[in-house]
Amino acid sequence: MRIRQLHIRQYDNRYPLNIQTFIGQHAFNPVVKGEKDPKDGWKDMEEAIEGALK
Repeated sequence: MRIRQLHIRQYDNRYPLNIQTFIGQHAFNPVVKGEKDPKDGWKDMEEAIEGALK
């Protein structure tokens, strides 16, 4: 039985990694820790992502 190799495409830019980081830093982690309200976390995350994409 042969095992197939999985080839993961590398992204051409830095945005996907930054977006995942912003989701964690500005929304998910602070909300889970109880540091932010979910609505505030979502707003902060949107602002961070929009700022990075400009």
